[in-house]
Amino acid sequence: MKKNYVDEREGQIDFFENFRIDYKNNEVLIDDTDGVWNGNILEFKLNIENLNKTLFQAIKYLSKLRIKGIPVY
Repeated sequence: MKKNYVDEREGQIDFFENFRIDYKNNEVLIDDTDGVWNGNILEFKLNIENLNKTLFQAIKYLSKLRIKGIPVY
């Protein structure tokens, strides 16, 4: 069932709760990503119209995390 969210944050919270990610007691949302959890980067997209643009965005986020010493696997 597709849900309509008021804003992106509402959808993120629904995702975290659905997959039992403790976003309240852990810093999940960092560096403009939609989250990093257990070393995995999360980026929510309703549609991917340009795969290269989406890939570039993910690489940019990973680079920021690497520079700060945040592990992403």
